[in-house]
Amino acid sequence: MHDSGININKFKAHSLRSAASTKAVSLGVTIEQIKLHANWSLSSNTFEDYYYRPRDQHKRGSDIVNTVFGEVTKNITTSEVGVEATAIVKTLLKPIPATSSQNTVNARIERSFEFLMKFYDGDKQFLEAAIPKIRRYPHISWMPERFTVYGKDNTRVVFKGLTCIVYHLLQQILSGSKPFKATDKQEEMYGLRHILLNIQLPPSTLWFNMGLWTDNVSSFSDACSKLVLETAKYTRIQNGNSVLDVGFGCGDSCLLLADQYNCNVTGITNELTQVQMANERLTDDQKQKITLLHGSADDLDRLFPKHKFDHILSIDSAYHYDTRWDFFKNAYSLLNDKGTLGLFDFALDPTFSQELKKSSWKLILFKMICTISKIPAENLMSTPTEYKHKLHQAGFNHICLETVEQEKVFGGISHFMTHQLHNTAKYGVNIGITDKLFLRASCFVFHLLATNKWIVPLMVSAEKQA
Repeated sequence: MHDSGININKFKAHSLRSAASTKAVSLGVTIEQIKLHANWSLSSNTFEDYYYRPRDQHKRGSDIVNTVFGEVTKNITTSEVGVEATAIVKTLLKPIPATSSQNTVNARIERSFEFLMKFYDGDKQFLEAAIPKIRRYPHISWMPERFTVYGKDNTRVVFKGLTCIVYHLLQQILSGSKPFKATDKQEEMYGLRHILLNIQLPPSTLWFNMGLWTDNVSSFSDACSKLVLETAKYTRIQNGNSVLDVGFGCGDSCLLLADQYNCNVTGITNELTQVQMANERLTDDQKQKITLLHGSADDLDRLFPKHKFDHILSIDSAYHYDTRWDFFKNAYSLLNDKGTLGLFDFALDPTFSQELKKSSWKLILFKMICTISKIPAENLMSTPTEYKHKLHQAGFNHICLETVEQEKVFGGISHFMTHQLHNTAKYGVNIGITDKLFLRASCFVFHLLATNKWIVPLMVSAEKQA
């Protein structure tokens, strides 16, 4: 059926091929390098043009391709996922020799599509229509369910995540355009260009949290605002209270809290561009109740040496703080007596915590993912019970922790991001490679978190007593 030597009845995953040269480059690759060369593209969207042009005309692009290959296979190997998995990845990333005849190239493409069609369980009608167009590009088969490699399913995270990322890097490098470019259609006068005229800019909201995706939620902004209001309710915020919102994004949570509770809100975030955007959005009346500052959650004691608050909120951000436990102590010192700390946060599932303690490679991989996500690993190494103990150590009492269903958080945001990505392609909205990578990787990670008992979403409140 195909040339990879893989038992396809035991292996369901991404299938990746590329039009790259045979000689691998052993240099490291960074997103900055990829961005630097992202505009490199072929003069013609055909394999023939790529293979048979003089090598010096496409050397830089093919070197970047092979560099990415090298990084992926190196990461797979050092992740200790097993000899079989490493061999499979190297096979799937194996480039087609530049000296191959066109018949050989076409045959390999055909076998790849047989593999793709056999296991693709999404929109088959769309896929069949796309085949004539994507023959000219690297291609991928997306399988959302669990899969097994020779009886082991521990390669899912590394293999699917990295190959997904590599695919989109290669897609940009090799084609410089969308993968399903309608080159076989007659050129139209206007096409869908007018879509840009119908997009509201600036957007009415700029939410950025995972959201709470209950049955009555119909949009991203609804899910995000529901998460904020549920956290505020859990924290027992009352009208006229003073609130410190730590990690406020572009200010939507501060605007919502000030409006719903008629309270004075101070917001702090370490993202300068977000602070600038948020302040631009405030009206003169809103500035009477809302103050937005640039600063770090790690420096609360320095930023507010004399200020006290009735409530401190951190919604979907405390796991980034260095460290979260220090933030608890600093928050305690900034609260008025009987003030409350409220969080939407995450802890480690107790069963998964035991798995990490028994498996060194799983622990290494978990910490590596935390590092890539800019999350101090220490923040996610605690179970809900240990999390509660840390709050007690910081001085808090009347601590309440309520678990939230994974599907209402991770599942909801994963489905929404997938839908949004589909719509950007459907309506011809181009997004940058880094944004596309962010969305693709996020969809992948959130899907895994929704379907595996690894991370527990938590609603948290803790009170400071005199």
